[in-house]
Amino acid sequence: MSKLKRRLLIVPVMLGVLVLAGIVYRLSGSAAVESWVGGQLLAIGGSYLEPQLRFGRLTYRRPRTILVDHLTLSSPDPTHPGASVVILAVAHARLELTEIPRPGQPLKFSEVILEAPELRAMALEPGSGRLVGFSKFMKGAVDTGGPVPAAGVPALKLSDFLLMRHVEIIHGLIRYDPRLPDTRPMELDDINAHLDLAPAGPAPGLYAIGTTITRVPIFALAVQGQFNLDTLRAELTPLSLRMNLRKEDAHYLPPELQNLVRNLDAAGEFHGAVSGTITLADFRQSTLHATAELTNAGLSAGRYRFWTDACAATVDIAGGTATIEKADARLLGGTVHLTGRIPLDATQPARLELLARDIQIEKILRATAPDALPLYAGKVMADVAFAAPLARWRTEAGGNGICTIRQGRIDNIPVLGSIIAGVSKVVSNTISGHANTLSDTAEASFTLAGDHVQLDHLAAQSGALALRGSGTIGFDEHLNLRLNAGPMERLQGILGDVGKIWASASDAMAGYRVTGTLADPQVNFEIGN
Repeated sequence: MSKLKRRLLIVPVMLGVLVLAGIVYRLSGSAAVESWVGGQLLAIGGSYLEPQLRFGRLTYRRPRTILVDHLTLSSPDPTHPGASVVILAVAHARLELTEIPRPGQPLKFSEVILEAPELRAMALEPGSGRLVGFSKFMKGAVDTGGPVPAAGVPALKLSDFLLMRHVEIIHGLIRYDPRLPDTRPMELDDINAHLDLAPAGPAPGLYAIGTTITRVPIFALAVQGQFNLDTLRAELTPLSLRMNLRKEDAHYLPPELQNLVRNLDAAGEFHGAVSGTITLADFRQSTLHATAELTNAGLSAGRYRFWTDACAATVDIAGGTATIEKADARLLGGTVHLTGRIPLDATQPARLELLARDIQIEKILRATAPDALPLYAGKVMADVAFAAPLARWRTEAGGNGICTIRQGRIDNIPVLGSIIAGVSKVVSNTISGHANTLSDTAEASFTLAGDHVQLDHLAAQSGALALRGSGTIGFDEHLNLRLNAGPMERLQGILGDVGKIWASASDAMAGYRVTGTLADPQVNFEIGN
């Protein structure tokens, strides 16, 4: 056989060998790489992360792509010893490596794309700013409630294996459960985000961020600043949020909110901006300055309609406390001014002060016929100081206040109307609490005392009925009041000093004890104190 023929035969043999080698490389090499990469991912999770990493199928695509299905992070549930909760669940994840994986070389990631991720944030305890699994996310990191790592033990860092350049979220969901009584977890679905990152300095793990996260047409969130992967802290310069809520857009909301928005005809436009430092592991360590504006906002239900023309607030967060520098609103024909301090730990006492001027309560009602009297009416002035842990305000309320109503109709007003109706039935069928003009008045001074309101002084005139007295109204709506009621009380008011003498005598000799509940007040004649 000539040399030329032998050379010609060698060519197809070599091609066959190459094809066979490629097939073997694809079939055996990929499986081997997948097994090794999967082990590396689990090793990274076990070495760096406090939450436990699990995943289902892993596929390696040459040269640098890893596809992972059903990835989860789970942490022990502090409320159920021995059980765990999933804090992150991802249906499909695509991870891009910085280089081709080689045994003996650590994996480093430059791109993460998450499809249908679910972030499940849950408070460690009711009202806590610390979250299960996130308050101590990295092994070797200092937990805000735990010990400091031993001297000489280096803290592990996310930047050891994350050299991020791109992060993308597709159809994500955020769920937050504060674990407070009578509070449903918050859910926000169909979140999409595209984030390109650039190193922001010589420190590893520090990136400049600039992105917009949208939930069309409900909100748009724009973020500018820096984020440190190792400390899980972000410097916002600023973060801005715009929201537009309309009944017509309810179908874009989670099912739990759709009926609420439709039933309440909720609407409004919100714009807020936040700047400062936010600590993801423990929000209480954040230092932020926030402004917010709410316009053309309101809700309706049945015969009621609550609407605010404009509301603006400035809030500073530092040292685990939110300080409301000012919050002013124009609503119901009047104004409201609010200031105070609210600890981010809802078990600590908050302090709020509210001033309301010329609030026309009839504007809460839907429009009636032009000549018809509203169900209730009146101009309200109120000064209230409140102090209580928000998580336990029903049992630990403190503070005091005064409230007056003028030019009103109060026989149907919530709380006071129930008391007037009960007293009217007992005093006399000829003395009515029903006013045909807007001339009723009421004034009260009160103290918030634990689980009830202590009415130190109550005086009201409704139609032909006048009453005054004191007592308690529980937050569970139970009543214990002692009142003097009837036409003589109005006469005493007219007679001035002489009326005071009459009042002292009547207080000691006759009156009415009101018990039961606001829904079913029980009124009984009572002699003496």
